[in-house]
Amino acid sequence: MSVLRTEVRSRPYSAPLAQRLPRLPSITGLRFIAAFGVFGYHVLTLLPSWTLLHPLLMSGQAGVSFFFILSGFVLTWSDRPADSRGAFWQRRAARILPSQLATWLVALPVSALRFGAWPHLWPMLATLTLTQSWVPAQDVFFGVNGVAWSLSCEAFFYALFPALIPLVRAASSRRRAELLFGCLVLLAAIQLVGWRLAGGGISDPSGMAFWLVSVLPLSRLPEFVVGMVAAQAIRAGQRPPIRLVPAAVLSLFAGYLAGLFPTSVVAGWLTLVPFTLLICAAAQNDLRGCSGLLARRWAVRLGEWSFAFYLTHQLVLRTVGACWPAGKFALLQVCIDLVLALAASAALYHWVEVPAERRLRPRAVPASGVTSSTPAPAAQPRLLVEKVSQLPGSPVE
Repeated sequence: MSVLRTEVRSRPYSAPLAQRLPRLPSITGLRFIAAFGVFGYHVLTLLPSWTLLHPLLMSGQAGVSFFFILSGFVLTWSDRPADSRGAFWQRRAARILPSQLATWLVALPVSALRFGAWPHLWPMLATLTLTQSWVPAQDVFFGVNGVAWSLSCEAFFYALFPALIPLVRAASSRRRAELLFGCLVLLAAIQLVGWRLAGGGISDPSGMAFWLVSVLPLSRLPEFVVGMVAAQAIRAGQRPPIRLVPAAVLSLFAGYLAGLFPTSVVAGWLTLVPFTLLICAAAQNDLRGCSGLLARRWAVRLGEWSFAFYLTHQLVLRTVGACWPAGKFALLQVCIDLVLALAASAALYHWVEVPAERRLRPRAVPASGVTSSTPAPAAQPRLLVEKVSQLPGSPVE
């Protein structure tokens, strides 16, 4: 059964309408929640092992899976059928490489400060070129700036996107449902294979099974594809079967449940459907003009900082950890970590990410507004609502 349903009287976005799809500010707001979850997972070892708190913080391990699904969704939502591969890849490079390079440069002395030695040459080069997740060695895929392993996966997804998007565009409703189900089964199968290979020791980051299940870009591709299929379904006139609040509750429950297991045991399949429903429900809220807290200016601003926050927070944790007395005032340490990580992310966003992206993007192609906080002209959303929301159940947000 598909996680999306088709309303009998809904209709797909026409080609002209699809060229000016509305912005989805709630999607941007969700990004920071996922990034904050990853932060919580990384400060877990600093905090007391409370019965209820531990699984909640452990659930942050699923934040990367959320980003993979969201990446496929956003790219497909803002898809331009007439776009060239070169223009697409240039926009993606302009989006991630400046911040990646800046944090890579900072991570080198931070590693020397925290671990007493500079990173080895091979992890440095692999992280710089975003190829580290293809190497089954923990000191490589988690080397230099540990969180950058997911960017290696994203780079692979971006490379495949121009080849995948025509297939997703052409898929019928039934084929989209088959793709969603197939991706879920594939993720579960990958986890079972890894479990079998590891003989139950799948959670050891130094083991081959952990790399196969959790880090290898090919193994995480189904999550990205699910996001693509979900966005195309929304564009085609389908909508999620539940609203935003129930989807959020379901996602929290699934995330908490995922927190009871090692990350490689879950590997995205447990939260795949709830996260997809949450993203689609948030998008639908925006299309209907029913945006809530997630679309507030402060939430969107934090969402805009989320990529920078994700890249910088572990560097902050390592720097503070190198200077902080071990085991002393843990809660204060975490609060300072959070404040400094937010400050670092704001600086990286405003001083590196935004100006570099403006300079490097192809000038002939207008920037997508899917994740921007700048409101669209007032007449445009009203026109979309007037044309599409006349039909009950249409996914106008």
